[in-house]
Amino acid sequence: MNILLTGATGFIGGHLLRRLRSMGHNVRCLVRSRAKAQPLESLGARIVIGDLSTSTEWKTALTDTDAVYHLAGVTRTRSDREYYTGNQIATRHLVDACLQVGHRLQRFVHVSSLAAVGPSVGGDPLTEDASFHPVSDYGRSKMLGEVEARRLSSRVPVTILRPSAVYGPHERDLLEYFKLIGRGVQLLIGFGRKLLNLIYADDLVDGIILAGESPRAIGETYFLGSGRDYTTEEIGSTIADAVGRRPVRLHVPHTIVLLAGAVAEVYGRLTDRQIFFNIQKAREAVQPCWSCSIEKARAQLGFRPRVSLVEGIWKTYDWYRMKGWL
Repeated sequence: MNILLTGATGFIGGHLLRRLRSMGHNVRCLVRSRAKAQPLESLGARIVIGDLSTSTEWKTALTDTDAVYHLAGVTRTRSDREYYTGNQIATRHLVDACLQVGHRLQRFVHVSSLAAVGPSVGGDPLTEDASFHPVSDYGRSKMLGEVEARRLSSRVPVTILRPSAVYGPHERDLLEYFKLIGRGVQLLIGFGRKLLNLIYADDLVDGIILAGESPRAIGETYFLGSGRDYTTEEIGSTIADAVGRRPVRLHVPHTIVLLAGAVAEVYGRLTDRQIFFNIQKAREAVQPCWSCSIEKARAQLGFRPRVSLVEGIWKTYDWYRMKGWL
């Protein structure tokens, strides 16, 4: 199968590219610059250079394409506007191009986020029919990206996926938490219990492939997660076991978290740097529960996460060590 993959230079996209190539698919990757292309070419991918957020001429990139996996998106920004440019407008441009060649495409798989819907209300796992209530511009931009993707549904078979928080080898954000715990400190946001659904990268790729290949998935939306939620204490303790430390637990009040996010955002704007932790991420971090049900994906796709938190954290730790990141 000939596949167009966006976001291949990212954490999840890189894992998906390796899987697609191992399955024998021909993969064309859309990347912003030639400098980022070499690692993808070494995996046997063909490269198309361009920026989805600024260009609308993508019809030629779709030549002879059977399926599109759209993972490109923005998680770090210098301004709130960039979330919408990278997650909504970029999707719009790709969808417009797909509409021009729609009769040739067998599938369009759009990878969104749990953040597009928002945190769990009352602590119950969200289901696919939950109403949208994002708490950040990142979440709202991902929600609007879904709206753009659905415009294709009259001409192209569309599937929308909403992963929970993803971790695994190559992921850099959780790396900072590993480093902090390795220094003997485990930060906990707030004083009440917080729940988070995590999914290991390989399990997520399993779900993406199932959704892309199953006729049952056409026109459907699925949450993809681990099948259970973890407290932030559990996550930190598992990391501590891996790094061999017994860190001091420090609870940080929500007001301090929000203030730190606001200060970091101002710093990013003044220095023209993309800052991961900003006021948007702080608003997400103070929520008590990010939980989603994967029962629909289990029933319709046969999705079965295989990697436990303990196994996934140890695999991630071993990879960080092997690469010299820790």
